[in-house]
Amino acid sequence: MLNLRDFIYMDIEKLKSIIAQTEKGVIDSIIETKGQVEKVTGDTKGNLLFLSSKISGESASQNNSSSTKYLHDYLYNKVEESLFNEKMLIRIPHDINVQKLKERTFDGELSDTSFVLLRGKVIINDYKKLMLQLNHTNEFIKSFQASSEIQKLKEKAETEGHKVSKKKLKEITDNIEKNGRFLEDSLIKGLNITNELFFRDRTIIKIVPYEEYPEFRFTGILDSNNLRDNIDNIIYKYGTAPVTEWNIFAQIASIPPKIEHEPIRFTTGNSVEIAFNDTFDVLRSISAISSQSATYPEISITPIAIYRG
Repeated sequence: MLNLRDFIYMDIEKLKSIIAQTEKGVIDSIIETKGQVEKVTGDTKGNLLFLSSKISGESASQNNSSSTKYLHDYLYNKVEESLFNEKMLIRIPHDINVQKLKERTFDGELSDTSFVLLRGKVIINDYKKLMLQLNHTNEFIKSFQASSEIQKLKEKAETEGHKVSKKKLKEITDNIEKNGRFLEDSLIKGLNITNELFFRDRTIIKIVPYEEYPEFRFTGILDSNNLRDNIDNIIYKYGTAPVTEWNIFAQIASIPPKIEHEPIRFTTGNSVEIAFNDTFDVLRSISAISSQSATYPEISITPIAIYRG
């Protein structure tokens, strides 16, 4: 049975780099777009097959976006197949036991440059959308409360055969304005500062490949330029915690150790340089506390492709 993939994210430049190295060939493609017409020329040698064992020619499409995506989807399939055949692709949870990951006893199976194909439940944390919602939470709740209370008061007044006075309406809105705060302003301000300093409106995806060990996750930053749809539409369709399992093809970025190691400290140089080095050391400590970077038991990844199916 043919297993079709619904791609959500794809880093084309990374895929090109991988296939150029694994296939030992050179891909020379020129995409020229004039109006709605796209021309693609290519010449490739080796095992890479776009339409046949060797391609040399030109194709035109009235739908640039669709035809380009078709080639990109095929390119991904070739990358995954090539890495798998070369035994350079580690499937998780299929290939590595969860206990090895917990204890960090990979025995060379997994390194900080390995390519992995992950499958599991994902969580999408969109910090830009989160801050937008937080910054308007109080206004939304106040508006909702006022509307609800006024509506109830009007219905009661209509039943009793009289109208609600403007004074009473103002009392309701003033009371909600004064007491209807869901989040303290100081908390919202602090979260805005934290986002500005450490997260910068990033979109982060986390995947849990082992249901019995949900604390263990792979985490990476999504580049909006590589999404097949904008993040708002993706969250609307699937939610921030999709109910089905997703697949993430990625390269390991870092594997934080179970026991934290002391960072290298520079104590030489002139007084100004030493002062700056000390400041950077403090900021690194703050970054670790604020979860700006992955810490045990998480593993940091660079997502290359994400798909359903």
